[in-house]
Amino acid sequence: MFADKHYPENLNLWELDHYLEKGWYRMGQVIFTTHFLFFGSNVYSALWIRLPLLNYQFKGTNRKLLNKITSQFKIIVRPAEINDEKDNLYDIYAENFDGNLAPNLNDMLLEFSEESIYDTWEIAVYDQRNLIACSFFDRGFNSIASIFAMYHPDYEKFSLGYFTLLAEIDYAKNHGYTYFYPGYVVPGNKRFDYKLRIGQVEYYDLKTENWIEYSSLNMDNIPIHQIDRKIDSMKEYFAGKNFPAKKMYYTFFEINLVSLGLVSKSDYLEYPMVLLIPDTNYLLISFDPRTELFHLLKCKDLFEEKQFLIDYIMHKYEPDSFFNHLVIIESILESSPNIHTIYNAVLSVITQRE
Repeated sequence: MFADKHYPENLNLWELDHYLEKGWYRMGQVIFTTHFLFFGSNVYSALWIRLPLLNYQFKGTNRKLLNKITSQFKIIVRPAEINDEKDNLYDIYAENFDGNLAPNLNDMLLEFSEESIYDTWEIAVYDQRNLIACSFFDRGFNSIASIFAMYHPDYEKFSLGYFTLLAEIDYAKNHGYTYFYPGYVVPGNKRFDYKLRIGQVEYYDLKTENWIEYSSLNMDNIPIHQIDRKIDSMKEYFAGKNFPAKKMYYTFFEINLVSLGLVSKSDYLEYPMVLLIPDTNYLLISFDPRTELFHLLKCKDLFEEKQFLIDYIMHKYEPDSFFNHLVIIESILESSPNIHTIYNAVLSVITQRE
């Protein structure tokens, strides 16, 4: 699945390593993975990255920033604790944050749980006796995962959010950890590019399920770009046959991150982009970048979940471009890398219905 979420009651250090190695990340007390996401009305690929720590050395501006902040402020590394001073800093940080955050720090780290299943530590930065920045990271057996950082906006010029990221790496390096996981980057959205400044990172390749040097990344091979090209080529082929088909974004491609329990997770449509065959009652074509196959899918609308759809859609997605129906896959009618094969399968289905 492109997106999934687990709810472990317990998680030891080795299990966290395994999740991180497969491109998963924790949110609250659950752990999830996703490979596509919306920003505004655009769909992007999420590429999970990690920093190998063997022989890693801070260089250039990163080393200068570490030295500058550690000489100017008091830095404490310790087991994480939620208390009043951190709650106050979180509230101030959230007021100035451009985006969505949990209502409070407790919800951010624990969500609805009373205790954490993770071995979470913090890096606290003090100016005299005032807490001005704090970040949280989880310890695995061989890995460190960076979770969240906050800082007082009055100290924005000091780059404390980036500093605590570097300080987490420094801790991991000094304590013999093998990998540092800072989350994902989003090619085409520069908001996350600061993570690429930490060093020679690797990215998790969705097709091979291996970690590859990010510097070797071919932008054409980014999954959402592959899907976009293939769906366009299929649409053009159909148009050449005087058969109109509509390329659409699928609004609910991350539905497996929401606990519905209506059907098996594998039954939900999870492709972020599809080709809709008109007048066929949810006959869709998808492309899977993992297998490089087109799929002709017979789908079914979950009409009983209309209220859920209203609650779940946080933005108004234009029906001309977005397929706003929560559907399940009833059957895969054809799978092939060949456009002509898929086209013939569509004609066969339409002919049988007539």
